[in-house]
Amino acid sequence: MVTFFSRNSRNQTCEKAAISIANYVKQVDLERICPPVVVLCALANAFSKWPRKKPMEDAVRKIAKQIQSIARIQDKNRNLSQFRPQELSNLANAFAKWPDEYMKPAALEIAKQIQDKDRNLSQFTPQGLGNLANAFSKWAGDEMKPAVLEIAKQIQTIAKIQHKNKNLSQFKPQELANLANAFAKWPDENMKPATLEIAKQIQNKNKNLSEFNEQDLANLANAFSKWAGDEMKPAVLEIAKQIQNLAKIEDKNKTLSEFTPQALANLANAFAKWPDKYMKPAALKIAEQIQNSKSLPQLRPQELSNLAHAFAKWPDEDMKPAVLEIAKQIQNRESLSEFTPQALANLANAFAKWVSDEMKPAVLKIAEQIQNKNKNLSKFNEQELASLANAFAKWPDENMKPAALKIAKQIQNKNKNLSEFNEQSLANLAHAFARWPEEESMKISVLEIATKIQTSDLSKFTPQNLANLANAFNKFFLETSADPFYEGLNRIQQFIVKSLQSWLNEMDFLSATMLLKAYSNHSDLYDQIADPLLKRIEILINGDDSKKRIKGINLETLGNLSMGLWPSLIKPSYSPLKTGH
Repeated sequence: MVTFFSRNSRNQTCEKAAISIANYVKQVDLERICPPVVVLCALANAFSKWPRKKPMEDAVRKIAKQIQSIARIQDKNRNLSQFRPQELSNLANAFAKWPDEYMKPAALEIAKQIQDKDRNLSQFTPQGLGNLANAFSKWAGDEMKPAVLEIAKQIQTIAKIQHKNKNLSQFKPQELANLANAFAKWPDENMKPATLEIAKQIQNKNKNLSEFNEQDLANLANAFSKWAGDEMKPAVLEIAKQIQNLAKIEDKNKTLSEFTPQALANLANAFAKWPDKYMKPAALKIAEQIQNSKSLPQLRPQELSNLAHAFAKWPDEDMKPAVLEIAKQIQNRESLSEFTPQALANLANAFAKWVSDEMKPAVLKIAEQIQNKNKNLSKFNEQELASLANAFAKWPDENMKPAALKIAKQIQNKNKNLSEFNEQSLANLAHAFARWPEEESMKISVLEIATKIQTSDLSKFTPQNLANLANAFNKFFLETSADPFYEGLNRIQQFIVKSLQSWLNEMDFLSATMLLKAYSNHSDLYDQIADPLLKRIEILINGDDSKKRIKGINLETLGNLSMGLWPSLIKPSYSPLKTGH
């Protein structure tokens, strides 16, 4: 009877009747129910159609406890071994509607059944496999992973079958999406092969992506992006093309307006893993949808952060309007206390891609949150601290300084040897703190970075990283060759002079001019480093796309070049100029 009611879950009369049955189940002794397999599965499956109703949740919790009791029975004819594939799948699917610690033990018992060598996964239907993987992934810990891995192996086996009615071609869109989404909860090399087989299905010309709903497309793109290499890209590109097609449709029920904010955020985030000209059109369509959306104030912190972070992968005038709308939302929020450290860092980093008066208020709001509300920065990881400092330094005034100072002090307290900071983070921190060279805390932090550089493998730093470091060390230089800032400059100079041509080929015009300027105050270091830098600048100016490069040069870069060339002008005998550079 309750199964019939669940098929009409939107009908109020059916809902009331089902609630009455759920209340009865809470009182009855489930040990006396016969046959337990059929009845328990039917009840759990039916009640799960109303996941927001407390009586249903309580009833399924009781069923979950009974499943645990059955699992402990030693007799295989009476424990979970007697449950058929569909029954296990339905139970797991029901428990996963309330993915908490109450349901987890029962779901884990089903997961153990899936790992059982006597359990043949070929007996499970595509829907059953999809439901199981999706259910187990709601508790994405080490305990559930082995069962999901068994399902992943089964998917690989099915993918090898030649007959279309028996391989992955028979799987429906939602089943493929659920499987990929589940495997992506453990994005390692073990789950990758099965996910790649699903990706190949999406690339298949016979697979019509118009059959996939908005949630399926978002889940697939999000899953594939967990392995952001060349293998997954073609499938995500097909999804990107589908998004562009949907943006052209005039029917409101089939356009991007039907996508939830979370789906749009997941799609944008996925496309941004390959931030090239091929993914940009789809990301731009999402940006336009966000820009014109009236539901922007209802977006959750994580969704706002993911969208801004994704759009910022293409930091041009096309993306700016959408990011500016997100910035306004941040600026107008009464509090940012609900935002995680990662969300705050991603937002600040995104807004800082467009250094303008329009973006500044939102970044200042984040700075105020860091300064006044986040009493302890220990929850922020190294990359987040570096991203925040880098963003605040784009507007290096008295308003941003307190938050940047707080980060500098946190760096000093958090990690004396800076071992947990990667190359990009070290460069960003030094570059940011150098915006306020008069502050002692900034100086101390950069001093620690300069000391760290002495024992670092500089080949892991990009040219831009080393340019930022050299620029910072120069700002704090104490006019003595005995201090760590000079030693840091000396170490970078020695590396660049001896570096391979392949590393130098990565250097852009901005990095070269920043380095030239940083060493222009150090005559004993300048002579040797100027030669490779000037050669690189000459190549960039005379290269095939030199017009494009020169067009992108701003006043700051020209200023760097002028100051960097000054020692050559006052020293006519300087060798690079004599050789025609």
